[in-house]
Amino acid sequence: MLSDTYIFAQLLAQVCGGILLGYAGVYAAQALRFWSWKANDERQLRLEQQNYLIGTVVAWVMVFQLVALLIFLYTTNHYLPQVIKGAMCATGALQANVYGYPALYVKIGGLFWYVVFLFLQKLDNQHPYYPLTPYKYWVLLPVMLWVWADIVLSVNYFYGITPDVITTCCSVDFSASKGVGNMGDVAHNSLIERGLQLFYTGFLLLSIGHIALGYLGRSARPWVLLAQTLVTWLWLALALWVLKQHYVKYIYGILTHHCLFDIFWFKYNGIGYLLWLGYFGAGLGYALLAIYAWLPMHLQTKLPLSPKPRIWEWGAYLGLCLAFLIPLAYAWLWKGGL
Repeated sequence: MLSDTYIFAQLLAQVCGGILLGYAGVYAAQALRFWSWKANDERQLRLEQQNYLIGTVVAWVMVFQLVALLIFLYTTNHYLPQVIKGAMCATGALQANVYGYPALYVKIGGLFWYVVFLFLQKLDNQHPYYPLTPYKYWVLLPVMLWVWADIVLSVNYFYGITPDVITTCCSVDFSASKGVGNMGDVAHNSLIERGLQLFYTGFLLLSIGHIALGYLGRSARPWVLLAQTLVTWLWLALALWVLKQHYVKYIYGILTHHCLFDIFWFKYNGIGYLLWLGYFGAGLGYALLAIYAWLPMHLQTKLPLSPKPRIWEWGAYLGLCLAFLIPLAYAWLWKGGL
């Protein structure tokens, strides 16, 4: 599959980005060793000049990595099923070899690091002394390794795809996993009911926590926001499980189909993109708020006030509402039979 023009272009762009990050990593090592925002000597001035250029290049590479996740999802969910025999969506395409799902998980996991770097880069550029430069380059070093791990897995995945070899589609997987017996069905349904109860209760608690954030003192915010972030991540993992086990049947109108990749198809109005925007918006929003509240405790200068933390709080909460209300809307508005 490496000879496929569409796939080759993706991999070439990623390799170019990885090379740029490798060059930036060399500069990052120098900046971490010699950077001092209080210094005024020639070396510090040279580092500051290079810092703006390197930071801008790396920021654009990070933006591309975010786009690359969407391109990879489109490739596996729409393009490869037309090429690989037996594959109907990304489930079959990713099962074409052992590198499929690890490549997807690494791309999703890198999303957090990329957004954190872009966040620190934005704050750093708004301050005349660049006080966050060491922090953002500490983030850059693992990001560089993460991107190259992404590249290696992606190359191995696409190289290992043999279009003539029939892969298992999601409908076969879920049909084969059905029929666990009456007692198994009862236990499974009971587990889903408990999951739904935690789903509702968790959203209520997170809503209360969000309201409380507006009334707590600034000194308590770093730890409160960290707790809110951790609870949000746990709730989002539960929300994803509940979506797969319960709510997707209302989206598809099929009782036994639990594939989460099909929700990105446009015949289902591409609702998956809006759902994942809610998941990532909530998970990353509260995390960035916690970082923003934690940084002044370790800096000798104030951060710029142009970012509006209150707006971010409401943005993160909007993500929570999307993850909670969209599945409920499908269930409430369903008029068919299952």
